[in-house]
Amino acid sequence: MNKLLAIINIISFSVLSVNGGSGNIVDCAQPELNGTACVASCTGGYVSDANQICQPPAVTGAPVSCGTANGTVCVASCTGGYVSDANQICQPPTAVSGAPVSCGTANGSSFELNCPGASNSCSDKCSTPKVVGGTACNWQPNYENCFVTDCSCIETGTVTNVTDQFCSSCKAGATSFANTAGTACVVSSASCSSRGTNADNAWTAADCIACNPSTPVFVASTAGSTTTSCVNCSAATSGLTDSLCQTCAKNVSPALKTIYANSAGTACVATSATCASDSRGTTTLNAWTAADCLACTPATPILVPAATGSNTTSCTSCSTISTGLTDILCNACATGASPPTQNNMANTAGSACVAAQYSCNQTSRGSNKWTDADCAACNGTAANANQYASADGSRCEATKPSPSNTLPTSTYSCYIFASSLIILLSILI
Repeated sequence: MNKLLAIINIISFSVLSVNGGSGNIVDCAQPELNGTACVASCTGGYVSDANQICQPPAVTGAPVSCGTANGTVCVASCTGGYVSDANQICQPPTAVSGAPVSCGTANGSSFELNCPGASNSCSDKCSTPKVVGGTACNWQPNYENCFVTDCSCIETGTVTNVTDQFCSSCKAGATSFANTAGTACVVSSASCSSRGTNADNAWTAADCIACNPSTPVFVASTAGSTTTSCVNCSAATSGLTDSLCQTCAKNVSPALKTIYANSAGTACVATSATCASDSRGTTTLNAWTAADCLACTPATPILVPAATGSNTTSCTSCSTISTGLTDILCNACATGASPPTQNNMANTAGSACVAAQYSCNQTSRGSNKWTDADCAACNGTAANANQYASADGSRCEATKPSPSNTLPTSTYSCYIFASSLIILLSILI
C-alpha cells in the first residue's frame, strides 16, 4: 500500500513538472537547507537536473531490427534505461524512482533529510502564503520533501506571508527570497530578513530596492560601525535618484507626487519632468518652468525664459537678476547656496536678496516691528530711502525720529504723573 502511494505521488509530481507551473523540491522540515547544494539520488535510468529534480533521460535507443520477410519478430535495441514497448518503440521508464536524499552538511558532516511523513504534513511543515481574492497556494509531498503545486498563486490576488521557503521552491536558484513585506519573491544577494547588523549580513543598494519597496534607500555604515540600513526617501539627504523617488512615491498610501529627485539628489520633488539638467531646457517639450526651477535647483531657482528665436530655457541664481525677486526665491537661493547665506528676503523693490529679520513686504511682515536695520536693508540707505524705523516701529521713514519723539511710553506716563503731583501740591499749599 505504501509503495502504491509513493508511485501515485511520483506520477503526480511528474505531471506537474511537465506543465511547468510547479515549484522545486525543498525540505520544509529543515528550511535552513533550502538553497544549499542538494544532490538528487535518481534510479531507474533517470538523471538529476540543475534543480536536483529527477528527470527522464533523452531517448538514446531506437529499433534496429524488425525481422525479415520470413516473419520473424522485431526487437528494438534500447539503451540509457529506456525499454521497448509492444510496438518496439523505445520508451522512458514509467516513473521517477529517485529523489533528493542529502542537502548539504551540518558541522561538516552529512545528514539525511527529515521526511514530512503523511501526505498532509507538507502544509504543516511548509509556510504557505495567504491569498485574498485569488488562488490558494498549496504544497505537495515528494518522498522526503515538498514542492509548491502552482507558483502563480501569489500573482492572483492580495498576498501576504510569502516566505524564503516558498520562494526557494518557486524560483530556481539561490538568489530568490521573500521581500520584507512578505508580498513577493525577489532577487536578492541574501535573505531580506535579519540584515544590516554586521559586515556578513550587510545591506546593499540593490538589495534595499528589491527587499524594501517603501524604504529603498541604502544607508552605508559609518566609521567604526558595521551597521547598514534601508530608509525612506524622506529620511535621505543624499544619493536620491528618479528611480528611488518613484519607488518611494508609489509604495505609500496614498501615493505621492514627489517622483523626481532634485538636481542635488537631496530630496524628492513634485515636478512636471525630471530635474536632470542634461534632459531639460533644450526644446519646448522639455522646457524649464518657474515652478520646476524652484523645486529642482534650490541654488538656482530663477527661470530664464527662452529668448526670441530660441527654445533654450534655464534656471539661474538670485544674484544674477535684478527684478522679480520674492521672499520664496531668495530663501531658496540662501539655503541652496554653499555655504548658506543670510540673504533670505527680497528687498522692497524685488531687485536683490537682503538679510532682513522679517519680510520687507508690509503685508507679509504682519505685526512684526520695523527696526532701523531692517528698514535700511529693505529700502537702501540713499537719501529719502525710508531707511529709519518710526518711533512705534510700524513703518519706515526717510528721517530718523528726534529723541523727544522717541521717549518710551512709560517715560511719558511718569512725566505726566509728576506734573500732576506738583500741581496738586501747589493747590494744597
